[in-house]
Amino acid sequence: MTKACMDIFLEELSNRYPDDYLLLICDGAACHPMDSLALPDNVMMETLPPYCPDLNPCEHLWDEIRETFFHNHVFKSMDAVENQ
Repeated sequence: MTKACMDIFLEELSNRYPDDYLLLICDGAACHPMDSLALPDNVMMETLPPYCPDLNPCEHLWDEIRETFFHNHVFKSMDAVENQ
């Protein structure tokens, strides 16, 4: 996701919920450059501390996927990964 895409997303989010104050929790990914985003008035962003996967629920999902579907597998190509 690029900065331009993130700006579009934030504007759309703000427009869909104009009467609410929205707090977005981001994981510090490069596509979340908070200092350069155009934050609407009803949107606030906070970043998780670095190296704290226990605070990011998505990390638990990735652990489950790795353990369930990719445990001790070596794939010859990305197509093989996608098929798995």
